[in-house]
Amino acid sequence: MNKLTLLFSGKRGGGITDLTNIINGFIDNENTQIKLSIITLRRFDHLEKLCSENNIKYSFITNECNNFFKEFYVNIIYILTVIKNIFFAEKLMFTMTHPNLLLLPIYRFISFFTKCHLYYIRHNPTGFRHVENSLKNKLIVLSDCVASIFSHRLLFFSKNVLKTFEQSVYKNKLYYIGFGVNSFNELPEKSYSTSIQTFIFFGRCLPYKGLDVLIEALSLIDDRRLNFIIASNSIQKDYIDELSILKSYHNIDIFNEWLDDHKLDILFKKSTCAILPYKEISQSGPILTSVGYKIPVIASDLSGVREYLTDYVDSLLFISEDPANLREKILLFNDSANIQNKLRKGILDTAKKFSWKNVSINIENIITDD
Repeated sequence: MNKLTLLFSGKRGGGITDLTNIINGFIDNENTQIKLSIITLRRFDHLEKLCSENNIKYSFITNECNNFFKEFYVNIIYILTVIKNIFFAEKLMFTMTHPNLLLLPIYRFISFFTKCHLYYIRHNPTGFRHVENSLKNKLIVLSDCVASIFSHRLLFFSKNVLKTFEQSVYKNKLYYIGFGVNSFNELPEKSYSTSIQTFIFFGRCLPYKGLDVLIEALSLIDDRRLNFIIASNSIQKDYIDELSILKSYHNIDIFNEWLDDHKLDILFKKSTCAILPYKEISQSGPILTSVGYKIPVIASDLSGVREYLTDYVDSLLFISEDPANLREKILLFNDSANIQNKLRKGILDTAKKFSWKNVSINIENIITDD
């Protein structure tokens, strides 16, 4: 039986959702020959419970980390813990980008003297904008690069992202593991209204998410009142001001804060269509979350979107950065019961294509071959 240790240094966001989904994928795979263990820098109660119920070893470095000095200290302990595991674990998988991955050259050197293999799940293409803070972003981009160079294998949730590395120095160690749908709770049977639609924009408000495109599209709709949920954080002030003006024409609920899983679950269950007006995309948690909640999507017609969605089957795709075209798609969905029903049927079929169990099987096949 192979041993695999999953490592996570973050504190919240899509990374912890992905980690939880990977664990659930292995749990669902009754034929797995993997002995799984989990190490996180911070304590996550839901992971502790999940692992305890499924006989998976779970350890963490700290319950809380509320100042710079504590952050520095616990990261040192985490790094020493990783080094210890290189001696005693067979396979280590780093599941998310973090500045402490700058130590991966040291990890790789130590691994020369052990049986340990180092795997890294790469989420984004080179130079991708992770966070708004430019200095922190440069550090994360550098960490991403270092981890990619010094890992034994480079794994991808997205074929779209993997393709950007096919002509790179990493080309001989690229592996696609697939992706599964996201949800934040158990999903009840959903009943839809053909008369009242609620659209949701979801995701951290970085420039590539295209909230400005959605705002401009909404400003072009003044002949009917629509329902929107803006579930984001770090929304810049001028966007807030423009959305406040648009409240005169539409029902818009704005959540400019970090939303926990319980709150997101409530908002998605209220929604009947997701709007994702990306200007660029690597992979998309919001797309797979929308699919998980079985709500159709209106999204930009980009290759990274078409990896998951099909126009007029489970989604309506519009010309990227074209507010007028986005307006047309919003009104088409809002006004046509036939389109709504067609896309809702299509999204049910799409949801069946994405499975975290299959992700776990692909991971197992890769590490077994090593």
